[in-house]
Amino acid sequence: MHGPPADFHSDAELAALMTDAESDLVERKETFAGEAPNAVRQAICAFANDLPNHRRPGVIFIGVRDDGTPTGLEVNDALLLALAHCKTDGNILPLPTMTVGKRRLAGADVAVRVRIAALGVVGAVSRPFSARIAGRPRASAPATPRDEPSPPNVSAAIRAS
Repeated sequence: MHGPPADFHSDAELAALMTDAESDLVERKETFAGEAPNAVRQAICAFANDLPNHRRPGVIFIGVRDDGTPTGLEVNDALLLALAHCKTDGNILPLPTMTVGKRRLAGADVAVRVRIAALGVVGAVSRPFSARIAGRPRASAPATPRDEPSPPNVSAAIRAS
C-alpha cells in the first residue's frame, strides 16, 4: 500500500479539523442556504490562492456548527451536486481543483468535505482566484474574453489616415 495522496485527509484528520478552530485552511457552514454559497465560494478562492503558502488543501465542512458539532443536515446528492457546481458555475475564475464528498464524522453522516487544491498542490492553476458574488462585480478576476473590449481595427485606422 502506497498511502493516500498528499491532498487526502483521513477520517481522523478530518474529525480533528472539524472540531479545531476555523483557520485559513478550515471553514464551517451549518447549511448551504442563504448567503452560505457565496461564503463557500469566497473560502474556495482563499484556499486556492493559498496566500499564506501552506501548500496544503483547505477543507470546508457543510452541516457543521462553528463549535465543530454536526447540525444533522441531510447530506444528499442534491447538496453534493450544488457544492460541486460551485466549481463550474462561472462564479469562480479560474476554475479551481476541488473534490466534494460525504463523510461520517463524530458519529453523524452529516459532514461534507470539500478539498480545494492550493497553488502547487494537485495541479491547481494560476492565481488569483476570485469569486463573483451575486449583485456585485468580480473584484480581482483576471480578464476573460467577454470582459475585454474588442481590439480596434488597426488596418481600418491606417487606411483612414
